Amino acid sequence: MLIIAAVLVLLLGGGAVWWLTRPGGPLAAATRFTDTRADISFLQPAGWTAKTEGVIEFYTSAITPPTPRETPRLGAAQGAMAFVAAGSARVPPGIGADRLAAATEAEVAQHAEFVFPHEGTRRRTESRSFRVDGHAAHTVALLVRARDPENGTMHIRMTMVTLRDGAWAFLLGVSVPHDGEHREDVEAAFQGIRVP
Repeated sequence: MLIIAAVLVLLLGGGAVWWLTRPGGPLAAATRFTDTRADISFLQPAGWTAKTEGVIEFYTSAITPPTPRETPRLGAAQGAMAFVAAGSARVPPGIGADRLAAATEAEVAQHAEFVFPHEGTRRRTESRSFRVDGHAAHTVALLVRARDPENGTMHIRMTMVTLRDGAWAFLLGVSVPHDGEHREDVEAAFQGIRVP
């Protein structure tokens, strides 16, 4: 059973990469953006804009999609947004790689409350550990649904990576609504996380 599960993971992972890199896919013309302050790099989808100045204090850089068209996508909720941001994780002293999962879940919950301050429910849709260039990493994704339907939904993902000398870095991705037109681009940025 373990062998079958491992094969399925490989096949599904390969399929996801093919889908993102297909002609016209979000990674087909992506470039690499490096945040030298957070010491992390990731993929920047074609057409997205990167900035390191004037970002919210929690973050050291952010990328955002092109300005929306004059005619909104049919069914798009008011207040729709998407972005990917990097930063240095504020992890309490003494928290090592063995506590990475718990720390990531705590951090993404705090950012979810900040970005989407509506009462409602949060459901974890993914939580897994992996390695980035030999460094321990963990990613957590949440589906946040506001109690008031007018406030919609949000997809939020955070990946935290342990760096040298006990430092940590994170990548945060947000899509509102959770199935918004830039959700695929947000997820694509995480496919290429690297430690320079």
